[in-house]
Amino acid sequence: MGDRGLWIPSTSTDQYAATLAAWFGVNASDLAEVLPNLTQLPCPALGFMAS
Repeated sequence: MGDRGLWIPSTSTDQYAATLAAWFGVNASDLAEVLPNLTQLPCPALGFMAS
């Protein structure tokens, strides 16, 4: 790619969605059903929203 560089995201959109879903009241046990890719991520929720 020459000198243009390559951007690799470090945070998944599923992590943002899991954090928001938990804030909206989705149980932690149901998050894997709503967002199946969460099982492949090291940290499923980001914790930027307080309960």
